[in-house]
Amino acid sequence: MNVRVCLLAGVLLCMAFSVCGQTAYFNVTDGIWEAPGNWSPTFVPGITNSVKINSTGRIVRITQPGAICTNMIVGEGSGDSGFVYLTTGTLYTATLQNIGKYGRGTFVQSAGTTNRFGGSYLVLAEQTSGNGRYELKGGYLGPNGSATEINVGYSGTGVFYQTGGMLGDLPAGKWFYIGRTATANGTYGMDGGDLFLPNGNYVAVGYNGVGNFAQSNGNVTVASSGIFYVGRDVGGLGTYRLVNGSINAYQFIMGDTSTAFGTAYIEGGTFAAGIEFDVGYRGTGTVWQSGGMVTVTNQCIFIGRLAGSKGAYVMTGGDIALTNASNDMYVGDYGAGSFLQSNGTVRVKNWCSISRQIGSTGLYRMVGGSLTVGAQLQMSQYTNSNARFEVVGTNSAISCNSFATTTNAVLRFEIATNGVSKIAVQNNAALAGKLEVAVPQKLFNQPVTIMSVGSKSGTFDSVVPVFPLRAVDISYPSGAGNVVLSNFRYYLGTLISVH
Repeated sequence: MNVRVCLLAGVLLCMAFSVCGQTAYFNVTDGIWEAPGNWSPTFVPGITNSVKINSTGRIVRITQPGAICTNMIVGEGSGDSGFVYLTTGTLYTATLQNIGKYGRGTFVQSAGTTNRFGGSYLVLAEQTSGNGRYELKGGYLGPNGSATEINVGYSGTGVFYQTGGMLGDLPAGKWFYIGRTATANGTYGMDGGDLFLPNGNYVAVGYNGVGNFAQSNGNVTVASSGIFYVGRDVGGLGTYRLVNGSINAYQFIMGDTSTAFGTAYIEGGTFAAGIEFDVGYRGTGTVWQSGGMVTVTNQCIFIGRLAGSKGAYVMTGGDIALTNASNDMYVGDYGAGSFLQSNGTVRVKNWCSISRQIGSTGLYRMVGGSLTVGAQLQMSQYTNSNARFEVVGTNSAISCNSFATTTNAVLRFEIATNGVSKIAVQNNAALAGKLEVAVPQKLFNQPVTIMSVGSKSGTFDSVVPVFPLRAVDISYPSGAGNVVLSNFRYYLGTLISVH
């Protein structure tokens, strides 16, 4: 009896050594993970085995808990393609999951399932010829290790499409790349579920390559000193679009380095930053807001943050609600910033500063909508800064507690047939710099109020009419009252050129 037991143990030990460390190839066109006969060699992979799902159109279906391997490659060669369907149960890989390495790979995860990758990474499209796709319809996808990152498009074309479930819990300080290297093209489409990164993580949409993040629903959280980048490093080109759902990032940076470009479309939903929303940090950032709500819990919106940066914000609808005690907005902080508003609501609790620091340039142009500033609306805080504030027509509502311009600032009013919107200043207006007055309609000639003030200090250094306006008179109140333009004079007659 003991001999038989020893013989059996010896056979099992030999089998274990023969299986341990081997690569398991999925060997049928369509079958389940749990069947030994579907693999070559003939065994169900274990924690020491690498798994490769290659050839042409191999389909693996995981239908029970307990699928494990050391790593998994789906679509390894340039002509290979493979599919993995996690329909029920669990998958755990000790190191990497590589979907579409040189070829095409697809992973589809359904509700009620769990996929954990170990101390390496999840990558879609590792090589330039790679094409990787992950569909998260439900369940949980996350890491199980400390050296973990996610790449959607490492060097090739990667797509991650989420309609449910949760992707989350990266270890502290780890990255989620969408468009990792210069040749990469990565897309994250979110139509539901949660992207939950609470551990001071970094999301890079367009790190060195092209990245797109399109959110039509669902919730994104990047908390605890985490940063959501759109256009991160050299050559990075990132685009973020919010149609519905919510995003809450500790810091949101667009165009982080000088050659990075970031664009955001805010069409609906809720956009919240913890400390800063930087539109053009060192590089170039552009925001198009047509709907939705933008908030910052603490500190500021910066448009043109550091020297050499370029930031532009175009607002045709929606709401910017900077209503907390420490909220400010700077259009041109050290860089070049512009804010073009034709509709929508902007509320700033403290300061709204146009061209704040030395060497900066800032433009705020209002054609419609409302701007409410709880403290000061300021133009050119320091010398050698360059601010312009332009009011066009009668469709704007502008109010502030106090108003200040310096000698470098230009305040421009473009008067329509029925007048122009005024700036309502509750307390003091400190006036200096240049006042430009443009009247496209030559027949306009009635007094028009451009500012109402609680008190006034100083006057404009010059009043500059814009052709065809030749001259205009200005009157200031001695205390509370209105700043009024009147007696408009125009260039008359027809210029004839004789040859």
